[in-house]
Amino acid sequence: MNDFEDRLRRTSLRMPPPEWRDEVLAAPVHRNWRAELWPSLSAWAALAAVWLVLLAIERLTGPPDGGQERRPSVAIEPASSDSLLAYHAALNSTNTHNHPH
Repeated sequence: MNDFEDRLRRTSLRMPPPEWRDEVLAAPVHRNWRAELWPSLSAWAALAAVWLVLLAIERLTGPPDGGQERRPSVAIEPASSDSLLAYHAALNSTNTHNHPH
């Protein structure tokens, strides 16, 4: 243990004055959701303003086609002869030729 913990352990617990109990219990309890969720309306307004600025910047610097991203075209190469897909395709083609309907 360090020095602070030793001093804390030796310190006796003092009870608060009894008249504080009435003061604490008489304090109003905020049950209003706005009082709980909105302690600082100016802070929330500033946060909303920052979001609006970010959205405006994104809209102005975004792609010129109205937000629709172009997907890159991908060339699909035929499967090599040693691939499982090529083997399966070859197997299916021989099965359809051997079994007439």
